[in-house]
Amino acid sequence: MLLFSYIISAALEAAITYIQYQGTGEFPCIYALLAASSLMSIGIEFSAPGEAARQALKEAGKNLEQYDMISNFARTGIYFGVLFGMIAADKGALMACGCIAMAMIMAMFKM
Repeated sequence: MLLFSYIISAALEAAITYIQYQGTGEFPCIYALLAASSLMSIGIEFSAPGEAARQALKEAGKNLEQYDMISNFARTGIYFGVLFGMIAADKGALMACGCIAMAMIMAMFKM
């Protein structure tokens, strides 16, 4: 489920990047960085060391996967709002960054 949430987030970030570029002619760096972050997270989290780290944390009673999923689902909702014109693109990017920051803060308190 975590992999699926990362893939959906990365796809929506890439789509918004493309749509914004086509619409304005300017490259929206924040969405490109968010997409790169999601793609790198997929590679890192689902590599052998990433799986080992997740497993070690689970064995220690610290399941941090839920925070990543909450962040990814919240970002997905924000991105749909951006795509359907309910949220401005720049505000959506700030909200997405806030979701990532909140997930990191919640995970740190869990550790």
